[in-house]
Amino acid sequence: MASSEQEQLWNGPSGRVWVEAQALLDRTFRPFEDLLVEAALARSPRRVLDIGCGTGATTLALARRLGAHARCVGLDISDPMLALASERAAREGSQAEFIRADAQTYRFEPASFDLIVSRFGVMFFEDPPAAFANLRRWLAPGGRLALAVWGPPALNPSRKERSVSQRQQPA
Repeated sequence: MASSEQEQLWNGPSGRVWVEAQALLDRTFRPFEDLLVEAALARSPRRVLDIGCGTGATTLALARRLGAHARCVGLDISDPMLALASERAAREGSQAEFIRADAQTYRFEPASFDLIVSRFGVMFFEDPPAAFANLRRWLAPGGRLALAVWGPPALNPSRKERSVSQRQQPA
């Protein structure tokens, strides 16, 4: 499952804050959502996975735009955010699915998706090479990744803080 640090973070206060601020965060991140949805529409995928889907904004936008014949799945480790995502899907009558799992270790069938997207979710992987190898297994031949990330891991504040705290721990 998820690393205990990330799992505690997103199932504790951080997850609750994101749920409480969902409307504001959706407005703030809407330009990135729009870019991911446009990337998806360019290929007309029928099976889409949203990594680190949070409260479901991008997954639901994809489901709306791709229609009832597409399968849109959101994956996240945060129970509070996934609960809200599921509520939002039910209110919209959306067929979007939400799964609580860690993308680094979860096992979908190989070649399950035509497109994998992520709006600021993949930058939290503890083991990026292993995680991306897992994602690659899930992509069908010719499948694509469409990712929005802040920048390289070294510039991600959560990574910097973790690196500093790890170096300061006694051997």
